[in-house]
Amino acid sequence: MSSQEKQMKEFLKNGQDWEKMSTKDLPGVFVVKMPATKSRPALLALEVNPMKDGKPMKRKGLFVTSKDMLVSFQEILTSDGTFSVMRSVEQINAEVAPKGTGGPKELVLDEG
Repeated sequence: MSSQEKQMKEFLKNGQDWEKMSTKDLPGVFVVKMPATKSRPALLALEVNPMKDGKPMKRKGLFVTSKDMLVSFQEILTSDGTFSVMRSVEQINAEVAPKGTGGPKELVLDEG
């Protein structure tokens, strides 16, 4: 058993529910102890949450519990169709954001 596997087994056994363990050299990837439910024991999952300025970009990231799930997410997230839809989302949000209260305010300078 590798050192990594030993650490993870110890974390599963002794970690608190929803506790996160960071991964060395993989910013934005965490191992999370998911609590037991009535139908399954406690499990470990990867939480993927990109970092910006040393802090996670979202409060909760994407939870992955198997290689199959990881591959499926990878295929979806890297498909040309997903990028096309994302471009449209960004374009529409850029048009709407200045009207909302959450968007950044910009000063429009007069020319002249």
